Amino acid sequence: MIIPIPSSKAKRISDGHSKLCDYLSKRLNIENGTGILQRKCSIKSSHLSKRRATSDRQYITITCKGNVSNKNILLFDDIYTTGNTARACIERLVRSDAKYITLITLGRTV
Repeated sequence: MIIPIPSSKAKRISDGHSKLCDYLSKRLNIENGTGILQRKCSIKSSHLSKRRATSDRQYITITCKGNVSNKNILLFDDIYTTGNTARACIERLVRSDAKYITLITLGRTV
């Protein structure tokens, strides 16, 4: 299953993430998990903020709304800045009994 990391804005899924995950799920013949990880309240985007949200703060703003129990997960994001959002998402998936999680990003903030 491919799951995009949620936007820093509450209840918003990036159109680009959604389209790319849809494309990849079809090409790789895997389940599209867009919307499974959701942000319940907005936070400042890491690359725009001098005071970055910790992974603990990220964790409490993210929920897992679908069944990932015993599933292999390809976690997708466009940019990796501090890793706090990715760590929080991975922790949320682990606590929801995901079997194996791989993170892939398109780029990294320098």
